[in-house]
Amino acid sequence: MNDYASLKFEYKDLKISRENFEVFMVDLKDQILALEDEKVALKIEKDKLLNAPNKGKDLATDIQEKLESELNEVNKNLQVESEKIRMLQENLDKANFEIEKNLKWIRIQEDLKNIAYVEKRKVMKPDSSLKSENYQDGLRRT
Repeated sequence: MNDYASLKFEYKDLKISRENFEVFMVDLKDQILALEDEKVALKIEKDKLLNAPNKGKDLATDIQEKLESELNEVNKNLQVESEKIRMLQENLDKANFEIEKNLKWIRIQEDLKNIAYVEKRKVMKPDSSLKSENYQDGLRRT
């Protein structure tokens, strides 16, 4: 009987050990699943980190190239506008020179007209003074 009781005791002990082992196994499986999930998450994070700098660099390079292209375009437009302004200034200077030249010519013509008018009056004044003297002489005679 001793053997039977001891076997029964061992059986119960094994049964308890088995239940503990099963609980332990379930815990281990849960831990393995959690670690596998964490491994997948870490792998995804690793891929993001490995690809992110390249994408960031590529994005920065693309933005830099776009900005340089826009800057070159703005510089070209600035040069074109500067040339237009230079040409307009040159034309304005020519127009101002022509206006000044025409104004001088107009002043000279006005001065010549005034001189001619004064000279004409000088020439006519003696005649008009003669006429008025003759007229006055005629009045005196009568």
